[in-house]
Amino acid sequence: MKHFLIAILLCVITTSGANSKETISTNEPIDDWSFVATVGGVDRITHTHVQSLLKRHGIECLIEGSVVYGISVPKKNYDRAIEVIKEDLKIHQYIITLHAEGNDITHAIPEKMWRKSTPKKTHQELIGLELYGPTTDIGALLRSPEVRKEIVTFPHVVCIKSLERRYLNSGGQERIGHEFEIELAVKSDEEIGGKRLRFQVWNNGKQIQSLGANEWWHGEPNVVAANQRKYDKRKENTEQTDQPDKKSSEIVKTDKFVNIGTHKLRVVLSDITSEYTIILESGGGKYSDAYQEIQDTLAKLTGIRVMSYDRSGFGQSELGPDDLNAADEIDALMKCLEVQGFKNKFILVGHSYGGFLIQLFTLQYPELVSGLVLIDPMNVKFVDRFGLDNLNAVTPYFENPTKNHEKAGNRMVDFFPEALNTMRGKELPKQIPVILITAGNAPFSKDVWRKCHEEMVMNSEKHKLIIAEGNNHDILEENPELVLNTIIELSNYIKSE
Repeated sequence: MKHFLIAILLCVITTSGANSKETISTNEPIDDWSFVATVGGVDRITHTHVQSLLKRHGIECLIEGSVVYGISVPKKNYDRAIEVIKEDLKIHQYIITLHAEGNDITHAIPEKMWRKSTPKKTHQELIGLELYGPTTDIGALLRSPEVRKEIVTFPHVVCIKSLERRYLNSGGQERIGHEFEIELAVKSDEEIGGKRLRFQVWNNGKQIQSLGANEWWHGEPNVVAANQRKYDKRKENTEQTDQPDKKSSEIVKTDKFVNIGTHKLRVVLSDITSEYTIILESGGGKYSDAYQEIQDTLAKLTGIRVMSYDRSGFGQSELGPDDLNAADEIDALMKCLEVQGFKNKFILVGHSYGGFLIQLFTLQYPELVSGLVLIDPMNVKFVDRFGLDNLNAVTPYFENPTKNHEKAGNRMVDFFPEALNTMRGKELPKQIPVILITAGNAPFSKDVWRKCHEEMVMNSEKHKLIIAEGNNHDILEENPELVLNTIIELSNYIKSE
């Protein structure tokens, strides 16, 4: 498998639990590692379990990726790692593909392991039962914001499938988590429409990871459209229009496509009359959905319009030109803003590779930027010290990309060295305030990663460094409240100046 720099660019989560204190050890030379297995990118329980399992047997490992995560171990431990995982699969159930001597062996979870119940009760009725109390994994999930926002439209819980997941936590202790598939419906018989939600829940209900969802409506197209208008209360007061008629204090949510000439970008806008615009830039391989938990709240609490979007080739945005590089990404964002009439006073927020891009944007358009929030950002200082070749040696690359996000991911990696050259030797403008959140559990060498973050903000006359203790690289997912409060803090400071 060809290896390139995707680990950070594709939002690597190298240690899985939010409470994990583990960081990657690199006692072995970084080029003496071998690719041993892959697991699902959102399967956080398996990430934690495999890492703890190998650690228990004295085997270091690296876990990185996006949609699919690759597991690498030192070459001298390759055979032993395969043996350990194979033996463990006789005891624990999880989905993993072992890459043993050129042959891919996939282990799946038998369907018979799942348990099914059909409560056919309203959500409110269900959480009133002792079986679904708040201290249980299923009770915590039913009370979560992710489920509550859906029961407005789909109030009936018609089916719950559950799978017990025994795993080793980051401390090596045996724990029990669950996977759930919850089927919600407009009515208990599902004759109108419904939605299926899939989650992992662990750490006594404190950790919840979405595994995806699908929605359906029954009937002829005109009937479906009528039922969606009648029953879908999630969209009340947020009808999508190109030119919303709004009062100055109202927030109007629009989800639209903006034509930038070469292709179209999907934009999610929480609009309000404001002289500033907060722009949310997601990490590599991710898109606007990464910010949806905080976007509307951010607009309400700051009184500033907030825009997130899907970068070219990711989410719902079109792929764009084959040779689109990082500089072109900046031009695409600028064009997207101009088309909507947003000209300056931008407060930029970026996670991981998105943090790298907003640095690039700021260097190109310093007069348009009012402030920066950098969330565990990729940066040229780190790459130069840690070594691009070292990163290339342990990170996967799509051999035969067919989907837009695969092509966009490869394109992003291919042009990354060019973007590094553009950034090298340059500092952020002194006059622009910067707040940087760095992960307590750094994705690679902790000392180098944090030192580079400290140096990044030092040039700004108004800067602040926040250490997200206990959080891994994906701070936005693990600690959205910290991210929200940090953006609010910077926004309030900028407005008060």
